[in-house]
Amino acid sequence: MMSNGLSDANWSAMNIMQCSLHPTEFARVSSCVTTKEVWDHMIVIYEGTLEVKETKANMLISEYGTSKMKNDETISEMYGRLTLLTNGLKSLGKTYTKYELVRKFLGSLTPIWHTKATVVEKSRNLSTTTVDQLIGSLMTYELGLKRIDDDVKKKKPLALKASPSVKESSEEEKSSSSGNDSRNQDISNQNALMLRRRFTPSGRKTSPKL
Repeated sequence: MMSNGLSDANWSAMNIMQCSLHPTEFARVSSCVTTKEVWDHMIVIYEGTLEVKETKANMLISEYGTSKMKNDETISEMYGRLTLLTNGLKSLGKTYTKYELVRKFLGSLTPIWHTKATVVEKSRNLSTTTVDQLIGSLMTYELGLKRIDDDVKKKKPLALKASPSVKESSEEEKSSSSGNDSRNQDISNQNALMLRRRFTPSGRKTSPKL
């Protein structure tokens, strides 16, 4: 049987814990008579039994291992996804070193990032590089890619606007060439006619009249 002092402390602690619970959760621990019982029930409610924790950890580990950057995903978005996974694993007792996280991030990038990933691997000491340093470097590179893409998009409308002029110029050249061919043909016909007039039917050249 608890002494009055311990009983008062137990009641105060239970009261604080019960007041912080949602009504649904309170119903699960309302029959507990000690703070320890309430605490043990809360662990099961929020974390599950040891078997449940292991199952959750295995699922998150599998998801973490197969996680890859999506084609339409930014570096920041991918980092947020992986952080949620690692935080979930950490709460279940599974942690990763800085080196493992850096290697995982580099290995999860899409093919368009492979050149940058190779440069990072060769130019940095990955065992001392933090995840924040890696993310900062990749986000800077990402901004450069976006700037190039924006420049290309700006130049495309200019090229499209210039196309009709080129087409008109080509048509003008074609028309001019056709006109020249027609004039050349007329000149050739006139020359042939003049030659025929200067020769008699017998093939002899006529004497010029004085």
